[in-house]
Amino acid sequence: MKRALVTLALLVMPSLARADEPKTEPKKEPITRPIELRFDWRIDGPVLGALAVTTVGFRLIRDDLEPSYCRICDGDGPGEVNAVDRWFRDALVRRDTHPANVTSYVLAFGAAPLSGAALSVLAAVADERGDEAAADVAMVAEGGFAAMMTTQVLEAITLRERPYVHAMSDPDVRRAEIAKTGAFHSFPAGHVVETFGIAAASGMVASMRGYRLAPLVWIAGMTIGAATAYTRIAADRHYFTDTLAGAAIGTVVGGAIPFFFHRPRTRMPALVAQPVRGGVAFSAGWTL
Repeated sequence: MKRALVTLALLVMPSLARADEPKTEPKKEPITRPIELRFDWRIDGPVLGALAVTTVGFRLIRDDLEPSYCRICDGDGPGEVNAVDRWFRDALVRRDTHPANVTSYVLAFGAAPLSGAALSVLAAVADERGDEAAADVAMVAEGGFAAMMTTQVLEAITLRERPYVHAMSDPDVRRAEIAKTGAFHSFPAGHVVETFGIAAASGMVASMRGYRLAPLVWIAGMTIGAATAYTRIAADRHYFTDTLAGAAIGTVVGGAIPFFFHRPRTRMPALVAQPVRGGVAFSAGWTL
């Protein structure tokens, strides 16, 4: 009888122990099909660090290396410029340029990088693919820094005088302004290059991943870029052609970094239809 009781206890106790164990939630399946991009922290980590250090370092020494004269020079008289830039300057420049100038810095160095990172994370999490978010943000940062470095080099080469400096009629006041840094950094518009670079990089990564929120990432980024372009003209820091070139350069450079260096490891069609809970999700992607 004792032997039977012991045997029964041995059979019952493991069952009770298993009943007391906390139940683990089953891992949620991704809503959209995961698309692996070419990304390796061992390579991309140092690359991102090098881009950041090079961009900041070049910005610190650039002004000491530049000549104090224009290479892209507008009209001889104060404020003389081509008809297109003159029209936009007359229409958009504010009487008090300070608020617009401050707003442009908030957009370019606050809203643009924060929204690019936040929307990249949101797009990944919304598809139950949060493990991809850190790599996505790193790829967006690579595109942003590459765009910033490009504009710094171009500004140092083109040396176009800023609108408000070119409009100064008093030669002494103008010489004093030129003695300050940045008087010949009008082309291309650096703030605009940066915002469009981040917008294109984040949008390209989201599209290549096949996230459902990829259109939102593109729209939000480009909206911030357009707002930045407006504020730079309103602040009289750039001409319209400066901002137009900045938008083009930022979009090309920012989008090219993920497109060429982080494209999907497996080939995918241009348009992907993926079944999801409650319907079908369509996403666009590219491979070479």
